[in-house]
Amino acid sequence: MDVRILGADEVQERLEQMRQNVASAGRDSVMVGSPAEYAPGIEFGRHPGGKLARRAGGTFALEDALNQIRGSAAGVVSQYLSNGQTVMSALLALGNQVLAYTRVYLSGRVYSASIPTTKKGKPRWIRTGHLRESYQVYRGDAAGGLRSLYRGGN
Repeated sequence: MDVRILGADEVQERLEQMRQNVASAGRDSVMVGSPAEYAPGIEFGRHPGGKLARRAGGTFALEDALNQIRGSAAGVVSQYLSNGQTVMSALLALGNQVLAYTRVYLSGRVYSASIPTTKKGKPRWIRTGHLRESYQVYRGDAAGGLRSLYRGGN
């Protein structure tokens, strides 16, 4: 009796590709942040130098967005790997999820607050939405954390 396993070469090739993708995962990183210099003040309530930025405190929109997807991250990565995609593509997808949640949280925590007025009734500033739209997904080294982006990173 002769037993043949059809497609074994393809399965082996696919497993090897997955192994290489997982091995390269340690070098891949994605960061979500804003190049706007006032972004850390809005996020943390204080500027990197310690000066108060918001009396209401930090929005922590970015950190909360990261916590929102944290539980599903491993599943997303394994799903991408099982579909033959790279870890970087999975990380970019997760980064885009964080970006979407960040924009939603900023809308609720910053843009829904009323704008103070002067004694004459004019608004003290004009809301542009620039901060919400300035957040981006960055490829690269995230070893320094979120604050490294604000200190002159990407």
